[in-house]
Amino acid sequence: MSETNVSQARAATATRTTLARRWLIRVVLITIALWAFGAWGLYDALVAYPKRGAAFAELMQLEYLRAANDRGVLGQASIDDPVAELERLRAKDVTQRSAVEQQRLLWLEALSTPGLGMLLPEHTRMENPGATLARLQSEWAQRPAPKPLSWFDLPSQWLILVVCWGFGTWMLILFGMVASKRYTWDPEAQRLTLPGGATLVPADLDDVDKRKWHKFIVFLKIKPGHATLGGRELRLDLFRYDHLESWVLEMEKTAFPDRQEEEKAADDKQPEMGDGPRTEPDGAGA
Repeated sequence: MSETNVSQARAATATRTTLARRWLIRVVLITIALWAFGAWGLYDALVAYPKRGAAFAELMQLEYLRAANDRGVLGQASIDDPVAELERLRAKDVTQRSAVEQQRLLWLEALSTPGLGMLLPEHTRMENPGATLARLQSEWAQRPAPKPLSWFDLPSQWLILVVCWGFGTWMLILFGMVASKRYTWDPEAQRLTLPGGATLVPADLDDVDKRKWHKFIVFLKIKPGHATLGGRELRLDLFRYDHLESWVLEMEKTAFPDRQEEEKAADDKQPEMGDGPRTEPDGAGA
C-alpha cells in the first residue's frame, strides 16, 4: 500500500486531528535554533565581547604607559576624569596632539566602546603607573593582541538576542495556539467541526478554492445560508494537522462530483498552479 493510500486509510477512521509530524518537527527545529542563536548572542554580549574589549583596552593602556615612560611623564599618566579627558583630546586638532596624547586617546576610546562601560575613573586611575607598566609588560609578553571592538559589536549581540528570542517566543506561542485547536470529523455525515464549534457538511460549501494548494492552504467558501458562517471564506492550513486534507477532499468530492473529472482532465493536459506539485510552505506554516 502506498504512503498516500495509508494516509487516506488512516484519515477514513480518524475522527480528530493531530499535529502533523512534519510541521511539529519543523517548529521544534526552528524554535531550538532561535533560542540557541539568541543564547549565543547573550554569551557574546555578556562574556566574549566584553572580555575581548577589556583586553584590547588593557593593551592600549600598555602602549600609552610605554609612550609616557619614553617621554619621562609616566608619573602623570593617571587620569581622574576620563570622560572630560576624552572630550578634550577629541576636540584637539590631531596635529597638535603629542605622541603621549595620541596613545592616551586610543586607550580612552577603547574604554568608551559602546556597551563596554569601562570609561570610568576606577579604570583610569593609577596610584603607581610604573608598577602598572611593569605588570602589563609581563602579562602581555606572550599574549596575542586581540582585535578591537567596533561600535556596533556589542549592541548587535543584544539585537540578535532580542530578535531571536522574540521570534523564539512567538514560535512557542504559535505552537500553543495550533496545539490547542482541534478539528473533528463525523465520517458518516461528512461533518467537519471547526475549533470554534461551528460545523460544515458538503452541502454548506459554495466552493473549495485551491489557489494555494501547492502551499498546503485551502479556502472554503461557505454558502450564505449557513447559520454561523454564511458568506465567509475559511482559510485552512493543511500542513499543520494530520487528516484534515483528506477530509476536505472528501467533502469536495461529495459537494462537487463533476470537479474530479475536470481536474483530472486539466492535469493530463497541463497542471494549473492550484493543483500543481506540492511544496512545503515557507517557514513553519505560520
